[in-house]
Amino acid sequence: MPECCSIPNILANTDKAWDTCIEKRNNTMDKPHPLPPDHKENGKGHGPPCLFQCVFINSGLADQDGKLDEQKVSSKISEVLKGDPKWGSFEWQQSLNKCFSEIKNLKEEQNNHMMDTPSGRLMKCFLRDLYLNCPYNAWVESSECTSQKSLVQNCPMLPPPVLKHGPPKKN
Repeated sequence: MPECCSIPNILANTDKAWDTCIEKRNNTMDKPHPLPPDHKENGKGHGPPCLFQCVFINSGLADQDGKLDEQKVSSKISEVLKGDPKWGSFEWQQSLNKCFSEIKNLKEEQNNHMMDTPSGRLMKCFLRDLYLNCPYNAWVESSECTSQKSLVQNCPMLPPPVLKHGPPKKN
């Protein structure tokens, strides 16, 4: 899959949190029994913990119950996007506010298993908006990218294809 929109890592400088969360996820996935129903990081008490939720909690962007700290999230994103030459002048705050609002208004039964936590839903919504409104100088013009963008536009539940790197890799 080609990289069609060059989106900066909006969770920059969270390597330690990613390491902690990946280790926690790997330990959880090795266990034969499901997590207890009161397990906070997975939203509904099933499946492995959502990495985004864990990273947000461990980075101080969400409290221990997964409630997002909107001011801290906004500051983190501002720090990253304003420092990027392709995204520095991009008007992103309205999109972030829209995503915060959607998360607050989402009914429990509408959750998608892959990103069924507030932080997972925020990342899906916000990265989708960034992808669909990618600045010209960050977009790769090709028929494959046009098709990919059309697919994301027409399939609102589809996460955008922007997480090419995933968690930070160790050398």
